[in-house]
Amino acid sequence: QPLLVRSDAALRVTPIDYISGIGDNNPSDDNQSPTTGVFGHFFSRLRLLSLFGWTLGGVFVVEWQDSPIGYYREVAVLSGLIARGFEIGAWASHIVVSSDAAVDTGRRVFGLPAYKGSIDY
Repeated sequence: QPLLVRSDAALRVTPIDYISGIGDNNPSDDNQSPTTGVFGHFFSRLRLLSLFGWTLGGVFVVEWQDSPIGYYREVAVLSGLIARGFEIGAWASHIVVSSDAAVDTGRRVFGLPAYKGSIDY
């Protein structure tokens, strides 16, 4: 479900220094920079999209039946729209997944703020 998010609030949970990889605001326990993953080059060119002080956010809930790392569930809070060139996506400021493999892949490979938790629905 999409919802409007104040841009300043989105920036608090999606700081530009994390997106660009300039600072060390990585939520992972192993203190790995988001720019060290496979998609590290991607983070250095992101910008938050907003109009009149608002951006678009939402919640993403999925049950991955068949993935390269196996079955797992995922809940993500999408804090705002981001862009790289002419490509648009959403930034997930908080991600809870149900498997250790999903946490490791989310953090190490994609530089995402993934945490393990119990997801029942």
